Amino acid sequence: NGFMVSVHSAVLCQNFTEYGWALTKAPQDVLDMLRWDLHLGIVNGNPEKEGIDDEEGDMGDPLFVDIGYHRSRAILERLKPIHSAWAGVDLEGTRAYGLRIYRDGATLDMHQDQTATHIISSILHVGHDPMGDPWPLVIEGFDGTTNEVYLEPGDLLLYESSKCLHGRPKKFNGAWYSSLFIHYHPTWWDAKQVADDIVHRIPPSWHEVKPRTDGVDPVIVRGTSFREPECEHDWCALKGARQWKGPVEEGTFLSGSGEIKDLHLDRVPVQGPVPIKGEDEL
Repeated sequence: NGFMVSVHSAVLCQNFTEYGWALTKAPQDVLDMLRWDLHLGIVNGNPEKEGIDDEEGDMGDPLFVDIGYHRSRAILERLKPIHSAWAGVDLEGTRAYGLRIYRDGATLDMHQDQTATHIISSILHVGHDPMGDPWPLVIEGFDGTTNEVYLEPGDLLLYESSKCLHGRPKKFNGAWYSSLFIHYHPTWWDAKQVADDIVHRIPPSWHEVKPRTDGVDPVIVRGTSFREPECEHDWCALKGARQWKGPVEEGTFLSGSGEIKDLHLDRVPVQGPVPIKGEDEL
């Protein structure tokens, strides 16, 4: 699986943006609604089952708050103009997954997301333990830089999640940290064709273990995740990582160059605002 996502990222899938990631702001009413779900979930949330993958590191025992199908689809429609404007392509919503509530000691190995559906994505940070330590999202940009992005509630991290390696290899020190994970693909995306292309690019020797080369740090690949065990936090490039944080105003984004740019949402055709309602109103 790791070989397959690497072929997709490096060879087959086009770049939609300049750096592969950006930081913007979510609409306030979306954040307010999710905060209510989060506060209930911290008290009443159930252990997450579906999204847990042992191949992506030690996420500990996160809680999961299901926002429901209708609310998920409404959020996808509401946030689609932001993602389309950033990526410059018409999109179809795949899923808004969460809320996931990470707890003390959690880590997430560097990895890439599903090649069939997770093409233009975002992490909407809803909230975290104010007494906990800052917990960066680490992402490898198209320009070769390693970036540590520190999110505050309402921040929306846009990224090309099936191409850019990303994760949280540093251990979380705090009581709770929660986000919603949002995924789209271009309207013309052919998932079957993508899968077929990947399979046909895999050489017969893909499984052979090569002798270690002096000066090259070893990499452990599990599923679609990657770990460098001889480096601090299991990721060598963290030594030279660039650090980023907001604030960023709604309708603009912080790019990998450090510039604040306009999303030009007025250029994206929108049918109208999509109301975000509670389950009892749908």
